[in-house]
Amino acid sequence: MNDLEYARHYNQQTWALMDKANRSAEEDLLVITYAHSSLAHWLVAGSQVEKTRAYWLVSRASCLVEDKRNALLYARLCDQFSQEHAELMKDFDMAYAAEALARALALNGEMDQAQDLLTKAEMLGNLIANEEDRALFQKDLVDGNWFGLVKPRYKFCHG
Repeated sequence: MNDLEYARHYNQQTWALMDKANRSAEEDLLVITYAHSSLAHWLVAGSQVEKTRAYWLVSRASCLVEDKRNALLYARLCDQFSQEHAELMKDFDMAYAAEALARALALNGEMDQAQDLLTKAEMLGNLIANEEDRALFQKDLVDGNWFGLVKPRYKFCHG
């Protein structure tokens, strides 16, 4: 396999484990390992968009296993790259960047900033033009742990 194939493979493996209901401690370690493996291959062979999305994936996986440091580090990288390359990003990329930073900040106890960014993510999510993309984002937004932050107000609203 080449780097793009490995990146996609490890991305899929990460999602399969993130979606698994009762992961073992070993599987929690694997979800982080797979996310980092996907990122490593995207950094070699991916576009700026793919790299940004890979930062999001590592942040989300880190939130899942409550790794505060890496959740925030990769959420900030996702946000930074999405801003620096905004002209390349899709509307949902900007919403996901805000979601990642909100979730990571909540994990780290920065609730005021997290709430502001969650509100921004919801707003950006509602602006996603493609109905399927919007529904997927909204599902991802309400799923998972918000670490004491009030969860988003909607479930699967379609424009």
